[in-house]
This record gives sequence, structure tokens and C-alpha cells, in this order.
Amino acid sequence: MRTDAPEPLRSVLGEPGMYSIVTGAVAVPIGVASMTIRAFTSPGFLDRVEFVEGAAPAYSSYTADAYPHPISGEPGFEDFVPPPMKLALSVEAAEALQWEVGETRTITSRLPEGPWLEQDLVLSGTYRATQETAASGWADQGLPLLQPSISYSAYQDVLVEARAYVPPSSSMVLLSLALNAAAPPTTRLWYPLLLDSVTMQEARDLAVQLHDLTTNPVPIEDYPATFSSEAPEIIDTVLGRQQATNAVLGLAVAAPAGVLLVLLALAASVIVQPRRTALGLLTARGASPLQVRTLLGVEAALVALPAAALGGLAAVQLVPAYSSPWWWLAPAVVAAAPICALALGGESKDRPKLRLIGELVVVLLTVAATVTLLTSHQLGATSDWQDTATSGGDPLSLVTPLLLAISVALGCLRLLPVLVRPVATRLRARPDLVPALGSTLAARRRAPLASTIAVATGAAVAVLGQVSTATVTEGLDNAARTSVGADVRIAGLLSEDDLTFLDQLDGVDAVATIVTPYTAATVITGIDDAIVTLYAVEPDALAAVQKDTPGALTVPAHDPGAPAPVVLSQATDLAVGDVGEMVVGSRFPVEVAALERRAPGLTNAGVWGAIDVAALREAGIDLSPNAALVDLTESGSVTAADTVAALREHFKERATITAYDERVAQLSEAPTATALRIGLAVVSVLGVGAAVVAVLLTLAGASAQRTRLVSVLRTLGLPQRAELRLVLWEIAPAAGLALVVGAGLGFGLAALLVQVTDLRPFTGTAEQPPLVLAPVGLTLTLLGVALAVVVAVVVAAWAAGRRSAAVVLRVGEGSS
Repeated sequence: MRTDAPEPLRSVLGEPGMYSIVTGAVAVPIGVASMTIRAFTSPGFLDRVEFVEGAAPAYSSYTADAYPHPISGEPGFEDFVPPPMKLALSVEAAEALQWEVGETRTITSRLPEGPWLEQDLVLSGTYRATQETAASGWADQGLPLLQPSISYSAYQDVLVEARAYVPPSSSMVLLSLALNAAAPPTTRLWYPLLLDSVTMQEARDLAVQLHDLTTNPVPIEDYPATFSSEAPEIIDTVLGRQQATNAVLGLAVAAPAGVLLVLLALAASVIVQPRRTALGLLTARGASPLQVRTLLGVEAALVALPAAALGGLAAVQLVPAYSSPWWWLAPAVVAAAPICALALGGESKDRPKLRLIGELVVVLLTVAATVTLLTSHQLGATSDWQDTATSGGDPLSLVTPLLLAISVALGCLRLLPVLVRPVATRLRARPDLVPALGSTLAARRRAPLASTIAVATGAAVAVLGQVSTATVTEGLDNAARTSVGADVRIAGLLSEDDLTFLDQLDGVDAVATIVTPYTAATVITGIDDAIVTLYAVEPDALAAVQKDTPGALTVPAHDPGAPAPVVLSQATDLAVGDVGEMVVGSRFPVEVAALERRAPGLTNAGVWGAIDVAALREAGIDLSPNAALVDLTESGSVTAADTVAALREHFKERATITAYDERVAQLSEAPTATALRIGLAVVSVLGVGAAVVAVLLTLAGASAQRTRLVSVLRTLGLPQRAELRLVLWEIAPAAGLALVVGAGLGFGLAALLVQVTDLRPFTGTAEQPPLVLAPVGLTLTLLGVALAVVVAVVVAAWAAGRRSAAVVLRVGEGSS
């Protein structure tokens, strides 16, 4: 089968394992609770275990035409006494069955068409898995062979079932046991999946191939074999989370990536500025503008192209992921930014009409991209893996944030003079020259576009990262709360002693028991019927333990003598108000009170119904609860973890304890959740860093013009310490406005993210998580961004104002 499998399935199928159960459940007499064994045989099993006591059963060979017992009609058939049969058990199974090595137990068996006989079973030895086996996947699939199954009846009786090893030849002896147990032999065959080398590109094809393998029988030696695996669903979940993570990070990183290109161009123009005198000399000596620009472009290429190539190679080595040849277009664009800036930059005339037309075109493109993105499709949707993008990065989702950032920055540039002019008018009446001059220049000069875009983008990305993290965290919290249903969920039969223990346990605030009848319930209305899994609860107790659970189920209380109100899942064909009967052990009248999508704490899937347990008791159905929801509270020094530990200590193997806090930690520590948090943090730092660099480069690029102005003002008596305030007026108004508007852009991007990105595979919730605004986190984020920008402005202004008097006077003489 593995040889005929297509790639990549063939490469991930490991060496197969197999064992055959050759008998049904054979009761082992011990005089107490029910204890049974099922004999099995497995090729190579003895190489995977080590015997702790005793030895393996001896192998007995039989020819193909020989039988270990006489056939009906042959001599000796009536007087045949079967020889003792040796078997081996795991150490844990022998302990659970209370069976000592060498001890003989007798069961009743029957030969084909013959009398009932007594068959002696001798335990020849006990085994355990070797260290290599315990660390391999074989131990997971062969767990029933290594560990007994222990359960409890409604009366708390212990039920033990174990697997007993017999040599392959002994399986022929056990044919009589198989007839007695009325269960045909079964074989379990499995292939371990070696997924370490599977890439995300291959995972999609692998999920489809595994789905086909598990849905279609595979002929093996002319017998159809049916395989089952949770791997397709797990791979789909991982792909969904990875795609949602890529979509979120792609939306967040798009604008900063565009800003970095602008910063590269801005840095190139700052580098060129000190060379303008030398370039002017070249032009005066006969060099054409084309030759000068070519010289600058070649110089930039000698630096940018090797750096971009080294950066791309480093990225490929650091992140071992599949990358198409088109991926190298990104480093090429990064290298082209400074080359084009140096080769094509220079002094240009201001053309207001062309600039206005360009701004209108950008705004129209932004509106078109945003509307298209909102009305087209949801990124990361997982309804059909074959039809959705694998990268999670729709080009439209990458371009739209950058266009929004540019449009917001252009709006800031148009709005800034309108806001600054009234301030300048007021400041002119003051005797201080610097505020009046600085505000007037800020109102008349066009603010730097690059730094405005960078500051707005930095603030937007920081807010987007904080809001996205809060939204996903809240979604994971809701998923955990919905899955568990309360602080703790106990799954297992509960006795009166257990309920008394829960009531008296420190840290337990409320308990809601759940009763599930052993058979499905049928709701008969005369028009449409529904077969549901019924959950009976105490309405008040359920409401008490689920007070913090989102989408908590409300079960109406039952009035004695009236039809019992029942809440059904929306998967049924019934409607609210339908009246009929419920059949579950007995018949009693019911009325459909509500239809709900989910039942937190009761079930996560299927067709279900919830009813007041008093209705069952009135109908004569009084069963012990088989689950409970527990609400915890801090009690002195007793923490929630202490209470959960006490519950596990009390119930041991009789029940499964699921804690909300542990479920939240499990979801939060998933690789995709960690990657998203780290990715958003890195993008936020990158955006703020780009804003800081943009402020520094902007002030550095305007140093020549500022020096000429300051030189004139210094000759007119401007004190040196006033230059710092003048530089602050140059950049602070635009940076402050961009900071405020950028924060608003961050909220808009977060809302856009929730609208166009399907976060359900990531959070595990049935509904798309709503946008969550955490006031404390947002305040700290905005304060951090504002502090970084303010420090950058002050430091840049201080550095720009540090000039010697000789430099200022020399510039002043040159300009006079």
C-alpha cells in the first residue's frame, strides 16, 4: 500500500505495525468485579517488550492441515481434554487482574459442535515496553496491549479489560474461545506518520490524500481495510491557523514595509545633499545631467545590490521555508529604492496642480481598494482548502494598509496649515520671536511627507498590534471558557460521596451536575421528530457556574404537571413552541422552549437537547450524574490550582478533570499564538522605529535650508539656545498631528482586520471574535509611541542645533 501511495503521502508513511485480536472478551474468574481478557498476537511483538517476570509463551508449530484438537466424529472427540494454554500480560494488566505469574485460571470453552470444556489459562510471564518502544509511536497505537482498560459502573464497580499475548500458533487453539465470546477476530494495522520534513506547501496535498485514504477502503490481500486518522483535521486546523496568522501579520507589516522603502529613498537623498557642491562642479566642467545621475546610480548600486542579496540569502537560511523565485522580487525592490532615489532625485519645482491630482488619485485608489477588500472575500477562510490561497497574503490586503497610511498622511498635510494658522496668529502678538516665527513657517511650509507617513504608520501599527493581540487573546479565552463550560469540568460518574466531597471542598463556590441518559432521546411532535443526546441539569446551578461563560445556556425550570420545557440545538428540524412527547426510558410531554447554536460545558457538537433534571425525576427517571461543572473561588490560601489538584487526587482515574486555566494556557502556548504575539510585537517596534528614523532623516535633510535661516537670524541677534525651539516647531506640529491621526488609523485597520480576516481557525471559536479594546493596554501603547516620537524629535532637534558659531557665520557670509 505504501509503495502505491502518491507523494507526499508515500514519504510520510513509516514502517507499519500490526496486531490481531483473536478472541472476544473472555471472562476471567476472580470472584469480584468484572474482569475480562482478549487474546492477541502480533508479529515482532516480543522484540518490542522486555519480560519483568517469567517468560514468553512457548511457540508451538502446527502444519497447515493439522488441528490442535479432534474434529467432530473423530476418535477421542468426546473425551478430549484441552491442554493448558500459556499467555503473557503486561505488568499493569496482571496487577489489575490480580494474576500472579504461574497461576492457573480456568474458563469454560466449547469445541465446534462439541461439549463444553474447561480450559486452563496459565500466566507464563509479565512484560513491559522497552525504552525504545515507549519513546516511539508504536507504544501509542499499541497502548491497549501495554495498559489495561479500567472503568467504573454506575454502582462504582471496577471493570477491567486487558489484552493477553499468545504466540501466533496458539491463535488456532483459541478458535473455540472466539466462538464462545461471539466476536470475530480483528486486525489493527497502522502506519506512523513522519511529518518532520513536511512543508506547508505539501501539507495541503497531504491532507487531501489522507482524507481519501480514510474515506475509501483499501484492498490488502483481497480484503478491504478501512483506515482512520485525525491527521487530516489536525492539518486543516494548523493550515487554518497559519493562514490566519499570515493574514494578520501581512496586514500589519504591509504599511511599515512601504515606509521602509520611503526611508531608504529619504536616506539616499540625505547622503546626496553634502555632495551637491561637488556635483555642481562636475556639471560646470561639462558633465551632462544624465552622466551625473548615472554616476550616482552606479554608486548606489554598488552598495545596495550586494546588501540586498546578502539580506535575502540570510533570510532564506534563517527561515527554512518554501520560497518561489518570485520571492526575490522583494529584495530587488528594496535595492531599487536607494538607486532610484540617488539617480532620479534632485531639486524639483513645486507643481501644486500635479500634486493635487496625484493626491486625489491616491485617495481614490485607497477607497477602491478598501471597498473591494471589504466586499470580496474573507482572508484565511477555511471552508474549502483547495480554493483558498496558501500564503494568507492577498495582494489587495497588503496594498490597502499602505494606501490608507499614505492617504492619512496626505490628509495630515492638508489639515496641518488649517490648525496651525490660528495658533500662529495668536503667537505673533507675543514678544518672543521663536514661537511666532516657528508657527508661521509651520503654517506656510509644506510638512515633510515621509516623516508624516512614518509617524502615522508607526502609531497605527502599534495600535493595530495591541488591538489584534487583545482580540485574539479574548477569542482564545472565550474558546477555552466555551469548551470547558465553567472553571472546571468533571467527566465521570459521580456518587453521593463525590457530591458531598465537592460541597465541602475549599475553593468550590458552586457545582452543577449533568445527567445524560444511556440512550438517545426522541422528541415526537407529530410532524417532525428529533433524536437528540439529552442533558439534564439544574437550571439555577447551571446559571451559577456559568455566570462568566460567553453564550451560556439558559435552561427553563420545569413546573410540576406542565409540559417540560426543552432547549434543542439548531441542528434539529423543530421550531420554538412545538409541543410533543419525549421518549427516553419513559414518555412525558415536552415543549420546545428555545433553539440554541451551542451548549457550553455540555457538548461541543452533535444534535443535543437540554432539560431540567426535575422533569426526568417526575417521569420516574432518576440517574446518577455523569458530569459536573464547578465554579471556583479563592478561599484564603487555597488557589484554583490547589483545588484542581485536590479534585484530581480525589477522583484519580474515575473521572477526567478539565480546568479552564489549563485550557487557556494550552491555547495560548500554541506555536501559532506565540508566532502571532511575537510577530505583532516585532512589527510594532519596526513601525515605531521607522517613525523615529524618519524624524531624524527629515531634520537631517533640511539642515542646509535651516542653517541658512539660522545664520541670518543669528546675525540679527537670535541667541543660540533659541535654535532648539525653532527646530521643534519645524517637526513637532506635523509629528503630533500624525501621531493622533495614526492612532485613529490603527483602530480602522483593526476593524478592517476583523472584517476581512477569518480568525476562527486561530481562536477555535464557532463565531468570528469581536473587536476588543483594552483601555489599559491601549493607553500604555499610545504613551509608548508618543514618548518614542517625542524623544526622537527632541534628540534630533538638539543634534540639529549643535553648530559652531564659525559655521553659522560662514554660511551667513555666503548668503549675504
